Amino acid sequence: MTALVKVSAKSEQAAAPVSLFETFIPIYIETLRKIRHVVYKALEDANIKKTHMMDIAGWKLSTDAPTFEDHMNSLCDSVKLFITTVIQQPVKCSARTKKIGHMREISYKMIDDVLEALQEFNKEDFMYKDSYLIIAQTLGERMTGLQYVQFHGLPALHFHAAMIYAILRKGKLCVDEIDFLNGE
Repeated sequence: MTALVKVSAKSEQAAAPVSLFETFIPIYIETLRKIRHVVYKALEDANIKKTHMMDIAGWKLSTDAPTFEDHMNSLCDSVKLFITTVIQQPVKCSARTKKIGHMREISYKMIDDVLEALQEFNKEDFMYKDSYLIIAQTLGERMTGLQYVQFHGLPALHFHAAMIYAILRKGKLCVDEIDFLNGE
């Protein structure tokens, strides 16, 4: 049943604009925390089941799909790309998983490095970045910081987070939707 609500003239007034910082940084941080928790829980279950961590790195949803390791790298890279493209600051980060054989430690370290970089920002770092014209070299087009986050940054973040979760589930590791929703 749909209810019709009369809107007063006062509520039709434009709301104050919300900054990139207020809107998107909490989403990036919370999604990374949640996927870190899912990876932690899955790797603990893998340890119990005696599944080798490097085997998990090569898991895929299908034969021609990217691996778990590829999605972990891409998840962190998508956030680093947001920081370097929109905020225009470099991000210190751990080596990619292919260069280090300790899947558990490097997975956490990659996410922790990106989380640390995001948490160092404050609202002033984002001043005017929502309307600042950037050239997204990876996409080959010009867009504002806001457009970049809306049409590339967040979709990439959520895509790779969902693929990581799906690969772990397909591998029959003990992770549930509630693990992602509750996070740490």
